Amino acid sequence: MSYLPLCKLGLAHHVIGFEPLEERLTERASVENGTSLTLLPYAVGDGRPHTFYINNEDATSSLYPLNEAFCSAFEGLRTLKTVRETKIETVRLDDALVQYSIPIDFLKLDIQGSELTALAGAEAALERTAVVHCEVEFAPIYEGQPLYPEIQAFLNAKGFALIDILVSHRYAHESPSHIRTQIASSGLMQSFSARISRDASFCRKRSRPSLSIKNSPWRNICSIGHLRFRTIIEAHE
Repeated sequence: MSYLPLCKLGLAHHVIGFEPLEERLTERASVENGTSLTLLPYAVGDGRPHTFYINNEDATSSLYPLNEAFCSAFEGLRTLKTVRETKIETVRLDDALVQYSIPIDFLKLDIQGSELTALAGAEAALERTAVVHCEVEFAPIYEGQPLYPEIQAFLNAKGFALIDILVSHRYAHESPSHIRTQIASSGLMQSFSARISRDASFCRKRSRPSLSIKNSPWRNICSIGHLRFRTIIEAHE
């Protein structure tokens, strides 16, 4: 939960989260209590009904089906399987947040391939957002998912600049056991792995401040830069 260090600063805050699975709502509310948390029972998307693919590793469940042909080539991904499918309604971020017309200091998206869909449904929310932090993929873990270049292009067009790409997730290519043994003993394992996903962070460009961001508590934004990225947030055109 990357927002917890920010909550510990002692500044007034309100965390709004989303959890589409009913069985996880109570669990998350219990684990994440004490953080001024409002947990909404929605799947963030484009506002239309979709199939939700529930996988054997809960954190990989998605509105997109697994790209099993791709995942089978990588250790750490080849064991992923869809165990259940269910029909769910999705909600656009702008619709879900319509009652929260306050500046958004930190918008975090980790929704397994649906980040661009969520951003496209957050036109109004992005106008009052300072920092966007989202998981991005460089290769298609899910069938039909948008990849990093599309997300960066979208956010650049909305007035955000890239701060950093961090938290790398590398996966080793699957290979016969005797080949893996030789690779491991040679110390060349990194040469046979691929960087599949990372977390990318974007800050609203200072040359295009919106009224809501201008009136936002900028000490909070500086704190985000220090705690999350160990840098001073100063993005320009």
